[in-house]
Amino acid sequence: MPPEDLPPVMPRDLVAAWNAATVGAEIGLAVDPEDARGVRFLRPDGTETRILFADTDAHCWVGALDRAIGLDTLHGIAVCFRLLGLIHLMATAAWARAWFELGGEDGPDIHPALLRVAATLPLNAEARFDEAAFRRHAEPLLGPRQLGDRGQRK
Repeated sequence: MPPEDLPPVMPRDLVAAWNAATVGAEIGLAVDPEDARGVRFLRPDGTETRILFADTDAHCWVGALDRAIGLDTLHGIAVCFRLLGLIHLMATAAWARAWFELGGEDGPDIHPALLRVAATLPLNAEARFDEAAFRRHAEPLLGPRQLGDRGQRK
């Protein structure tokens, strides 16, 4: 199954996965280099997409997710790659920065629309979100206000 065909998940699954990954990073989860090295997606035509977790942080997060939700199920793989796709989008899409805050006392503050779109929008062939498609789906749900305007953070 290619990454584009991974099933949707619930937004709360992404929140739980984020929390598990954060705890794993905070405790310095030791991950065996042979665990969760990567994933190979096979396409119906026999070609494949390989995603490797060479980055130390991603390797730790994936190890924490494996322990928390299991990466031996389609649901676990879908949650993992949707979370990694959301993190990548948050790191690279300037327009999205108004809709989340990291490092708060109670953890990240992420607009529910970002979580909803990340939970349901198909991933691309590289197991990431197409930024333009993500924005197109998120904007009607975001409305005109940013996080600070909602009074959640000052």
